[in-house]
Amino acid sequence: MEYAFLDCGGGRRLERFAEAVVVRPAPGANLPPALPPENWGAADLEFTRENGWTGAPPLNWRVRIDPAVLSLRPGAGGQLGVFPEHAAVVERLAAGLDGCAPPPGGWRALNLFAHTGLTTLHLAARLELAAVIHVDAAPAALRLARKNAVLSGLNQAPIRWIADDALTFLRREARRGNTHHIIMADPPAFGRRKKGGEWRLEQDLPELLDGMVKLQSPEAGLLCLTCHSKGWAGEHLAAMMKNALPKGRRVEQMELWLQSECGGQSLMLGHAVLAGAPRRD
Repeated sequence: MEYAFLDCGGGRRLERFAEAVVVRPAPGANLPPALPPENWGAADLEFTRENGWTGAPPLNWRVRIDPAVLSLRPGAGGQLGVFPEHAAVVERLAAGLDGCAPPPGGWRALNLFAHTGLTTLHLAARLELAAVIHVDAAPAALRLARKNAVLSGLNQAPIRWIADDALTFLRREARRGNTHHIIMADPPAFGRRKKGGEWRLEQDLPELLDGMVKLQSPEAGLLCLTCHSKGWAGEHLAAMMKNALPKGRRVEQMELWLQSECGGQSLMLGHAVLAGAPRRD
């Protein structure tokens, strides 16, 4: 089971999730597709804003994005329950820890707006962890993440599953005096908060970054923020991260791309900013 990004263009994207080929919207894909029409016409499922989903998903549909296995479910907004571009972010996080001796007991990781668990499961499988805390306010996403842990053979991994609002959880962790070596967040542009009210990226991002910085372990640490929202440039996100950090901390930007494996167009889906590096022995 595997994922492949095939092509994009004309406001659409063409992907293969295991045995099924899928067409979904891609507002940033403005150029014409590179692959011929017959490639697009062979899709098993297609989502459009006007008609929703057409075609039938495979039974017990799941995809392996090593080392994680994720269950797929067509959603009302065209989502399937996995964001493959996050695998590159985990690769970068793991690279930032190369050559670093884990602290006694292992790394402590915190994943906010953690969705269905791709990043959580990659970290649990690849790093020597004391614990990874997976936080998401949506009960359906949390249930699917726990199912994905079982499918991935990681149901015994040191993962804590928390149904909570990200800002509320950060405040609680700060009061408890807890810290984490690796802190990640993938906030949406807009969302409903668990106990009422709204999450708005332009309003709440400064508090999110400030809370992440306060919870970073004094021993060593990596912070990572990913953003897919339209209008948020990498430079802007990096500047906000720098503003939240102590002076002198380095911030790195990376673009989140899905690269075609068969001659199609590639697609840029957002940005990631990473701060700090663990202390090396």
